[in-house]
Amino acid sequence: KKPLGVAAEVNRKENEEARARRAARPDDPDAREWCPETRALDALETRERKLEQEEKRREAQRKDDYLLGIEPDRPRRLFREDGTPIQMNMGRWPFTMTESEDEIQVDISFPKFLDTAQIDADVQPTHLRCTAKGKHIQLMFPDEVNAEASSALRSTTTGHLLLKCPKARPLVQGVRKAPDRITDATATRGKEIDLKGPVDFRNIVPDEEVEGRRAAELAKELPPPLEEEEADDGDEVPPLE
Repeated sequence: KKPLGVAAEVNRKENEEARARRAARPDDPDAREWCPETRALDALETRERKLEQEEKRREAQRKDDYLLGIEPDRPRRLFREDGTPIQMNMGRWPFTMTESEDEIQVDISFPKFLDTAQIDADVQPTHLRCTAKGKHIQLMFPDEVNAEASSALRSTTTGHLLLKCPKARPLVQGVRKAPDRITDATATRGKEIDLKGPVDFRNIVPDEEVEGRRAAELAKELPPPLEEEEADDGDEVPPLE
């Protein structure tokens, strides 16, 4: 067994000899030795040939598209001139958006076997955008959300992506506090009650002048009473015996 330094020196000399034989006879396949240098050169040559073939194929495709009148795909615009996001679903993935008092949930049905590493989710205060395989789905929120507190969860069974976005200004509803103690009204009758807050004493006892004015107005609105006709005792009616 050769020492490590000696083996490295021998390998270097063999590589130099292989390069010399290749330079002297480039078309002779026997001039190549099966060594790391030869394998690296073969890999580089194969890569260059593939790149040249791919470039020729693309050039031919561009010529065919030009002759057929097919225009190249334009980059998709995500925002309008005023900065408003444009809603889109290029992948046609089914989705649902649920809004509650303090949170907005978005469920996107991505394919089950799509790798999670290929999904890029970007949540902004006014909209969200998810990208997978070069296709975008962009949705606007009905209310502003807190992007930093949002979270994403991918289901390993169905492949759905669930985004939970808490609202920046959640709706807070007032709750009426129940009284600490309920007392019977009859128990406090005849007892002194402490008054809390301003009290209008003018409406406690009705004013006689105001009541009389109201009664006169009601009397004007009522129809006049029917007059009773006097009984006419004619001569044709026989007297009572």
